[in-house]
Amino acid sequence: MNDRRLKLVFKGARNYVQGATMFDEAVRLLAEAGYNQLVDVKFLIHEMTSVNLRLVVEQYQDNVAADSVAIMRFTADGQPMQARIVPDDGAPDVRVPYDESMIVNCCQIDSAARSIQLARDSSGFSQIEVLVSMNKALHLAVLEKPAQTSWVFCRWDGSAWPLPTDLSGLTIRLKQTLGTRLTRADVGMGQETFGQIYFSAKAAT
Repeated sequence: MNDRRLKLVFKGARNYVQGATMFDEAVRLLAEAGYNQLVDVKFLIHEMTSVNLRLVVEQYQDNVAADSVAIMRFTADGQPMQARIVPDDGAPDVRVPYDESMIVNCCQIDSAARSIQLARDSSGFSQIEVLVSMNKALHLAVLEKPAQTSWVFCRWDGSAWPLPTDLSGLTIRLKQTLGTRLTRADVGMGQETFGQIYFSAKAAT
């Protein structure tokens, strides 16, 4: 079993650890452990948190430990694995600017089709940050949400990670709204679908 600490920051005005940060740190730590190419990736955030986190890498299990803030399940070399993100002592002590307009300004939104496309991949943000910011912009453009809530990233299901190096042309299309608090969108490029991204409406913080 592998046990490693995530390097965390608070982004912009957020007082919680952004889901994309958890995802990126899980991928970084998995790469350090030798898992560079992930297949059948399922990343699920169970709760929002503002504390430090660590990653526990282990073989796949049907039951998830109760202390898991998030979990990434994947296949590597044909072996089903999982990486649980669990609380650690203390809280992040670094805050960084986070200007999502650098991503959104490179996108085109089609409200009628409920889709958003990345015209050029030049923001310098990570792949999951690009996906999350694009999907957030799409939600704000075409959906209503309950008062005093924010749209947040809660799940990614994908065939493989990382995605192609250049995401220019990437399209996110909103496919399903489950009530007013959960959505599912397809992520792809051309005729290829990379996966599905899910958002939920959570109390604003």
